[in-house]
Amino acid sequence: MKIYSWRKFLTFIAIVLLLAILILSIISVQEKRTPEAIESYTVQSGETLWSIGTKYRPDDMSIQEYIYNLKSYNNIGSIIYAGQVIEVLIY
Repeated sequence: MKIYSWRKFLTFIAIVLLLAILILSIISVQEKRTPEAIESYTVQSGETLWSIGTKYRPDDMSIQEYIYNLKSYNNIGSIIYAGQVIEVLIY
């Protein structure tokens, strides 16, 4: 009888954990924002994606998310060069 109760308890715990994971994953999914405008920007000497991102990202978006979007949109890696023209996203 105790083995049956133990098995029911473990099954219950597993179901609760799965439901918690499901709920957390639904909550953490964020709606993808689309930029209101896109501007051409010429990279200046000494600038990085981080410094550009701090100028253009909205207050409610993390710098990491903005840089990810910037890199994805421009199809570039982490290294940029002075004189390079990139498109900055205006939200």
